[in-house]
Amino acid sequence: MFDPSEIHAAVGRSAYTLPELKGRAAVKLKDVCIMQHFLPVGANDEIEYASDIRTLVDKIAKSSTAKSAPPIPVLPEILLLSDLLTRKKTAGSAEIAKSIAVGLDAESVELSLLGADADKVLILGGAQTGKTTLLKAIIEQVVASSDEAELLIADSLSADLYDFAQNDRVTYMAQAADAEGVIERLKAIAEERKALFAKEGANLRPRDFYAGLTPVALVVDDVDLFIANCGGGFAQGFEQALEEALMCGMRLYATSLSSKLRGTDNVSKMFKAAQYGIVKGVPSEQMVFSAIRAPHTFKPQIDRAFFVTPREVRFIMTPVI
Repeated sequence: MFDPSEIHAAVGRSAYTLPELKGRAAVKLKDVCIMQHFLPVGANDEIEYASDIRTLVDKIAKSSTAKSAPPIPVLPEILLLSDLLTRKKTAGSAEIAKSIAVGLDAESVELSLLGADADKVLILGGAQTGKTTLLKAIIEQVVASSDEAELLIADSLSADLYDFAQNDRVTYMAQAADAEGVIERLKAIAEERKALFAKEGANLRPRDFYAGLTPVALVVDDVDLFIANCGGGFAQGFEQALEEALMCGMRLYATSLSSKLRGTDNVSKMFKAAQYGIVKGVPSEQMVFSAIRAPHTFKPQIDRAFFVTPREVRFIMTPVI
């Protein structure tokens, strides 16, 4: 600034006039004086200056024997599933290895994980907000967690999960005609695990015993369609089979449009009772996770979501396939 009134307001009155020369400045010590800035490197233009500054910083860093400061965490422009899984693998923790990574925390850039206690997870959002993409990321991790991991998949009308149907460890459901087979498999899973606990689970809590067994998960893309397909005479049988399978360590991952899942039947209530959730798009459009408080400046993005746990709500970056 060279306007006298601005200079007087900033540092006070001076007996000297600030000349219009680069690097000259008024500084307030005991009195207001004129000083000259010096550059750490000489340069003919801004580009050369930036390059020389970078060279000087690198030279100082190489000469320093002190411990390097930790880098400032920054979110990537795009989070690929492969990158997320690499971060999970290099974390070097057995507990993290058993968890499901759903993204990176927007503030700390640390992994956002679904641990062993996340038995029911509900993914909500509007159309084309990335719900199924996130569901695919979860499926990939369940399949990779063990050579014997088992999945029961109830697909949506768009059949976005059909590629997983070719896997021998997947029971795939695309229409109402397949529902009975899924329910029978749920019953079988519960019976097999209860029998195994009776045989080998002495002196162990059921929850701890089942947590050590081969991973099993029910994945539902579009809860309302799934409930409709499981309607009629065996809806009650499904509720009981699902509840028993969950008690025996099976995990449930499901998606729904924010504007749906308004049913009052017992199966709908079971899904809405999930304590873990991932909300994409506009959070006020859904009515399941009321703890979310989006800031006024919030703008939905396809790779952003609110991650809800019984303890807190975090804003996260989610992967793309």
